[in-house]
Amino acid sequence: MKKFFSKGVLISLFAAFVMLVTVLGVNSMKRHVTLVVDGKEQVIQTYKQTVSEFLAENGITVANKDKIDRNDADVLTKEDKIEIIRAVPVTLFADGATQEFMTPEETVEDFLLAENIVLGEIDKLSVARETEIEPEMEMTIVRVTKETVTESVVLTFATEEKKDATILKGQKKTTQEGAEGEKVLTKERTYEDGVLVSEELVAEEVTRQPVDKVIAIGTKVIPPKVVATGSSNTASRGSIPSELSYSKAYPVVATAYAGDGITASGAVPVRNPGGWSTIAVDRSIIPLGTRVDVENYGYAIAQDVGGAIKGNKIDVFLNSDAEAFRWGRRTVMIYILN
Repeated sequence: MKKFFSKGVLISLFAAFVMLVTVLGVNSMKRHVTLVVDGKEQVIQTYKQTVSEFLAENGITVANKDKIDRNDADVLTKEDKIEIIRAVPVTLFADGATQEFMTPEETVEDFLLAENIVLGEIDKLSVARETEIEPEMEMTIVRVTKETVTESVVLTFATEEKKDATILKGQKKTTQEGAEGEKVLTKERTYEDGVLVSEELVAEEVTRQPVDKVIAIGTKVIPPKVVATGSSNTASRGSIPSELSYSKAYPVVATAYAGDGITASGAVPVRNPGGWSTIAVDRSIIPLGTRVDVENYGYAIAQDVGGAIKGNKIDVFLNSDAEAFRWGRRTVMIYILN
């Protein structure tokens, strides 16, 4: 058989084949990786097989808060892509504290979710949730709470005056005592970070109506007394005018007494049913010498005083102890005569 190739040619051909296989093998190991960092792309050729090897080869570090879409052990493909988002610093003021964060999140909403920061329904956030995160961003959370409270308010009563013809003019009488009422107010209070910022009245209810005080004002006028001229009067007491009128009238407690003696005015006490009798008074209330008409007793002159007679009290003189005993002590009207 005829030889086509010499030994040298065969050696050269073998060497070329080995080189071709080597080149083909090396080329088969080459990878084109598109690296995206914060949106900026670059294509890097590498013969490394895993993500971690590729990053180390290119001096690329991934911080704890940075976000990378691949795992370190992932095997690179011929045409691969790795995306890295670098974390940026943000400051949060909330709950009385200042916190610094590093975050790779795109929006404020994503940041809150990633850091497990919970906002109440009515809490206030200083920036919109959809706002994009920027380096050195500051945001504030204001905690808002509401509470409903009730408080009681006193309703004062009014005083009503009514004319009453059954009561003597110049006198007053309370016919109905006043009583305070009550109203319950329901208010909603709003607090921001524990500080009261507003208060709104949401309801009110009268739980007890006030009762007005009623005072009867006397309008009754007693006509002047008319006595016959020449009725039996002692000269020492003076005659009773044919017509008498009074300036005021009020109730007094009248006690009877009897016996001989001299009054504080120097006169002898007298009981004269048809004329002027003697009574003892508190001279600071009824001056001595004042002429009066005592209910169920008659006309009298204030001529005496007594240690126990204070205020609206009088003693009426009677001719005997028996009469004084029958009179006893009673409340009567006294009319101060003009």
